[in-house]
Amino acid sequence: QNFLFLGNPGTGKTKVARIMGKMMSRLGLLENKPVVETTALEVQGEYIGHSQGKAREKMEAAAGGVLFLDEAHNLGNSPFTIEAAKVFMTATFEEKHQGRTMIIFAGYEEQMYSMMQAVDLGFRRRFKQTILFPDWSPENCVDFVRVLCKEQDISLSDEAAEHLLEQL
Repeated sequence: QNFLFLGNPGTGKTKVARIMGKMMSRLGLLENKPVVETTALEVQGEYIGHSQGKAREKMEAAAGGVLFLDEAHNLGNSPFTIEAAKVFMTATFEEKHQGRTMIIFAGYEEQMYSMMQAVDLGFRRRFKQTILFPDWSPENCVDFVRVLCKEQDISLSDEAAEHLLEQL
């Protein structure tokens, strides 16, 4: 199963990908290995054919585990990145990866869908699950800090919470 993680920077997409990798390996659904993290720019080659090799290297490194591609919406920016995107798209059907390697593309929602349409009309079907990561309001952040403090038996005063809110 492949996923799209959509949202702005700082919303927890990378953290959730790491947690998912650990959960899937503990459940025996994937091998117990670290999540392979990369970006669209890291798989962009310098000439035709170069991107294919870089993308294949990432797929091989992630075989049996999770490939997390941050800023995946940038895969539609040039012929070189489109070349890499096509490698990821076709790898989902290769015996070595089908049902054994999870691919997570992370990025901005509108740009991700545009990229997928530009690469191949069938690309979107390779990602059965989409998780939207909403932005947090300043109040959400303060509430989260309160929870963290409570877990550590620390009392966050109203004055401290107000100061934090003003800073956010």
